[in-house]
Amino acid sequence: MYLQRPYPDELLGSLLFRASRQLGIPLKRLIPALSGTSNAELPMFITRHSGVARAFGMSLQDFTEQHTLLPYTTGFMSEESRALLLARLLGSGDLTRSSAACAQNAVKGHRWLRFCIHCINGDLRHYGEAYWRRSHQLPGVSMCTLHECSLYVSTVSVRASTQMVSPKQASGNRIVCKLPEAVELRIAQLSQDVLFGRIKPRDWALHYRQHAVQLNYARPNGPVISEVLSNDLLAYYGRKYLKSLDLGFEANKRNAWPALLMRRSRPAITALKYVLLSIFLESNPTPSKSPDQVLKKPKGARVDWQSFETDLIRKMGEILKQNQSTGERITVSELTLRAGGGKSLHHNRHKMPNLEIWLTNFKTSDLAERQTGKRPRIYKKLQKKIK
Repeated sequence: MYLQRPYPDELLGSLLFRASRQLGIPLKRLIPALSGTSNAELPMFITRHSGVARAFGMSLQDFTEQHTLLPYTTGFMSEESRALLLARLLGSGDLTRSSAACAQNAVKGHRWLRFCIHCINGDLRHYGEAYWRRSHQLPGVSMCTLHECSLYVSTVSVRASTQMVSPKQASGNRIVCKLPEAVELRIAQLSQDVLFGRIKPRDWALHYRQHAVQLNYARPNGPVISEVLSNDLLAYYGRKYLKSLDLGFEANKRNAWPALLMRRSRPAITALKYVLLSIFLESNPTPSKSPDQVLKKPKGARVDWQSFETDLIRKMGEILKQNQSTGERITVSELTLRAGGGKSLHHNRHKMPNLEIWLTNFKTSDLAERQTGKRPRIYKKLQKKIK
């Protein structure tokens, strides 16, 4: 089966839809014939089946680079990691999880396909038909870089299905930019550069750290001031915008994703995070707090664990007295939480040996919801028998 050559930057799902229409074969029959599987769902962004590429007169590797979003999803990986993933993905093994992770990366924060009115009109003049472009579907992209205008959000789902229409037939609403137009356009430009392979591979953690040092977000031989970096990035994009892309994080959180991208041991698979951090750093922001102000911040007072343990045992004993009068059972976690020691107990249990003994005895009592050993199922009935 041979099909017409794809248009420039045409999306995989668009190719298959046009092929189905040209051949007069339903997608639910065409896709299994090309992939050699029984799965009839439309692969919108990524495929690993060589039969699909071969039908369009291309190798699987060339087809993947030119008509899927895989180059974008792997754009910030190390050369070694990217080569390993591509070798596995283009091989014959079972890669359900890897494919799913790449597909999720490709649709981060979006549910519907997007199109540009001017691109549609140009396609109709040049080709007589319109098609869906890859570069318009990238996460966080709301503008067309060619015409520097806002895209439209269609009613065509990004999820695999057996139903689709051309962008000319799709209805949609123009995207209202949540950021300054220059920032929205820069996000689209950098994302497109990643997709087209115009970004050179590098050690991104080291690159970001060096940039952070220049901007005074990190010490040359010291730590990254992660709370300040994350808070300033949050202020730059806005909480509402980041949340709409499913990339939100808590303010003042030390291990928020902007800081994690500067650690080699914690590489992120979400390319959009790298795009947003790159654009933030290239804007040359001024830290809202100086490193000295943060690093010299006095540490909290040391905890007297013996006194804390004594007080916690006393409070839990009072709670059990109340429960004994009503015949109510309680779990260890609920008991410690109500007494005000949930997190402290979880992280510092080894510092409170007497509490360990007390809790062990509590677990064998009839007041424990999950009692060690045997016990009657209804505590209230047991009370009546004792009386």
